Amino acid sequence: MYLSMPNVYEKPIDYLDVIEKIRDAVGGYQAYVAVGWVGATILSTYIFDEFKCFPILFVHGKRESGKSTFMRWIMNFFGIDTEGIGLAETSQNFIARALSYYSSLGVWFDEYRNEPKVTQKDGFFRSAYNRQYSGKGTTTAFQTKGFEVNGTIAISGEELPRDNGLFTRCVILQMSAYKRSRKYYDWLNQNAHTFSSFMFNEMILNWFYDEDKVKKVIDNIKNLKAALISKGISDRTAENWAICAGTFDAVIKRDKDFLRWVEKACQEIRLSSEQEHMLNQFWEDVDYLVSKNELGNKHFFVGRDSKYGLDADLLYVWFPAVYTEWAVHYRKKTGREPFNKVSILKNIREEPYFVDNNTFKRFRNEARKALVINLNEATDEIKGIAENFSLVSDGD
Repeated sequence: MYLSMPNVYEKPIDYLDVIEKIRDAVGGYQAYVAVGWVGATILSTYIFDEFKCFPILFVHGKRESGKSTFMRWIMNFFGIDTEGIGLAETSQNFIARALSYYSSLGVWFDEYRNEPKVTQKDGFFRSAYNRQYSGKGTTTAFQTKGFEVNGTIAISGEELPRDNGLFTRCVILQMSAYKRSRKYYDWLNQNAHTFSSFMFNEMILNWFYDEDKVKKVIDNIKNLKAALISKGISDRTAENWAICAGTFDAVIKRDKDFLRWVEKACQEIRLSSEQEHMLNQFWEDVDYLVSKNELGNKHFFVGRDSKYGLDADLLYVWFPAVYTEWAVHYRKKTGREPFNKVSILKNIREEPYFVDNNTFKRFRNEARKALVINLNEATDEIKGIAENFSLVSDGD
């Protein structure tokens, strides 16, 4: 396996026209985000000094959705004409070398799948996000050889990472065969070798060496990040998207509709992350088991207790038994090991609906240690579970 050498096109081009043609070809603002990532990559040394991270561009979509063609166009902005590095076949050592050698340039890894040959590299990508060094032992005692992370990472594939740590470090762009257009497809392929003019003439000559302009980019990223956080977006997601979109907005083109699209994309990621969260999976499955009568009155009841000083109905849960039944269901459903019981309970304790998990209550005349939930603060799934059980008074 070898690394492609950058081949820079030095003549000026109308890069705005190129970007608009790519936007038309993919059918959306994904083009702006990706070109923003290109621009941010050229300024990545400054951006990393400020934010101590650099987002991973993750392009996904079904087979023949156009993701590989899109990534070839994007990599041509660096002067690199490549098909992408196959993740299943390559070693972590080769990945480290590529990220070390391509200083302030993007490196594209292709064919991401949730299988061991690929996912064993997830941890390295998580570390590279923070530009941590990779190390490998040598045959000489007490010595290691290491590679400094200088480049940035783009990944493409049909599957999104199941690893939450990697997922949250990515800017996710979805490609759709239904949205793309072939109007400029041939033109883009024929002229892709010229795209690196943007990197050379605009980003390097016009922006990289100008401290005032670099500061403008950094300030724009900070402002966009703050705006996204104010809309309920998590710090990491806001920062990742702001680095790409904020660079595009400062360097290339101001477009209020684009920034509104970025907020919408971040909100969709937030909702998706919440739905995939450990607790959401747990309570959704428990609600299903209640509906199938696999969990019932010996596991739950709704009551009140004045000792908590709450004017609210409380859901009492015999948690160890509920967890055991859920764990069996989860293994059958997914073929994977369930989340750890202690981890689930720890997350529940941090939720606004949590009241107690160290009180004894009777479940069908058997005294059990109960998890207590304030239904006024509970999620819809938990309220749905509680609706299956009648209210009992104190002392029942």
